[in-house]
Amino acid sequence: MADIALETKTTTIDDLKAAAMGNANVGEKLMEMVAKIGEKIEISRFEQVSGTVVVPYIHQGYRIGVLVGMNQAANEGIITAGRDVAMQIAAMKPLAVDAESVPEEMIAREKAIAIEQIVAEGKAADMAEKIAVGKLTNSLKTILYCPSLL
Repeated sequence: MADIALETKTTTIDDLKAAAMGNANVGEKLMEMVAKIGEKIEISRFEQVSGTVVVPYIHQGYRIGVLVGMNQAANEGIITAGRDVAMQIAAMKPLAVDAESVPEEMIAREKAIAIEQIVAEGKAADMAEKIAVGKLTNSLKTILYCPSLL
């Protein structure tokens, strides 16, 4: 399926499911596999990564995979740097690459937790909001995304 997505340069899941795969299309093949093994199989998301060279990394017994697009020609140093970045990403498990990509509901939840902790420490409620925003900003920089890798 990945090869088909690359060959057809498809950009949506619906287009990928409609793409030819042998004597059927990808969507039909998925349904065949579901009927055969009895497990639900679906394509919930896919992304295309591009770069002069794309460095892959598989972590934790095939449970996490990372692709890093590099903007320079492949050589030992670029491959090593790409792999190091990919390992860092896998270890950090970031949710986004920048603050704007972090889901709003997550930001609201983290802010509410921070306010609750600050108030529990005895700080005034009006100050808790300001302190929570500062804590959240730091949290976003170090936990939720990888600005140092951009």
